[in-house]
Amino acid sequence: MYAVCSMNFERTFQNRFKLNYMMGKGTFGVVYVGMDKITKEEVAIKIEKRMGKPSMLCFEKKVYKFLSGSSFVPAIKHFGTDDFNSYLSMELLGPNMEDVLEAKNRDLLVTDVCLYAVQIIKAIQFIHERGFIHRDLKPENILLRQRDLSTHEVSLIDFGCAVRYRVSKYKFSHIAYREKLPVMGTLRYMSISAHLGIQQSRRDDLQTVGYILTYLAKGKLPWQDMQVTSFAEQNMEVASMKIRMKPQHLCQGLPSAFSNYMKYCRSLEFASEPDYSYLYGLFEPTEKYESAITLKNG
Repeated sequence: MYAVCSMNFERTFQNRFKLNYMMGKGTFGVVYVGMDKITKEEVAIKIEKRMGKPSMLCFEKKVYKFLSGSSFVPAIKHFGTDDFNSYLSMELLGPNMEDVLEAKNRDLLVTDVCLYAVQIIKAIQFIHERGFIHRDLKPENILLRQRDLSTHEVSLIDFGCAVRYRVSKYKFSHIAYREKLPVMGTLRYMSISAHLGIQQSRRDDLQTVGYILTYLAKGKLPWQDMQVTSFAEQNMEVASMKIRMKPQHLCQGLPSAFSNYMKYCRSLEFASEPDYSYLYGLFEPTEKYESAITLKNG
């Protein structure tokens, strides 16, 4: 895990970790960069105040374990609890996609966004094949594998909102369609169904990725910075804009891969099996693709 440093200090935690600085906040905890004094490894350490409640970090740790064995999620190093905290140390990765966008003055090459797209979609495919949906994808939760900005390999983090969409891990049975559920996710990027309180499924993660990719390619989405007074009002205003705005208008000025991606995701039924290879194939380099990208970047 990685994020921009926001607080520099040094302190020892659990007599094992030297915390060097706070790098951000996840869904249910604060994340630090530090050193494991036993293994001598630089790690990311997520700490959650327990406050008498069940540990969400313990749940997140279990999700990471189910997803272990792939570069698409960071490796877990150590988990522990005491009377006041739960904590999880994990592999330290490179910058998140929001940091990358800022480092490039909010002007990423579309060629780079397309290369990120292939990796992000493959990462989503991996977690879906393991039976989970993320439900809170955003640029801050997509990290480069390396600190070098030239890499395009990514990992996904922050699984505090993840759930199984398979009822049984032994026999496929999709979760039931439901409505009138609490809104879950980040308003800027969440799917239309998520705005409307509909049970999320694989299609929602993929639609969210479409909004993220458009954001990375353009530097902004049309519904940002809305002047509204309440969360409920903002939710309905953003949902209304997403419903009204056709993919070709949202993705105007970008290669057709972006609008075709959004059209496909919006066509999926609740329990549809997505064609991941079609989706990441939209962004893979071809002669026609290179010509379109050159025109956009030119």
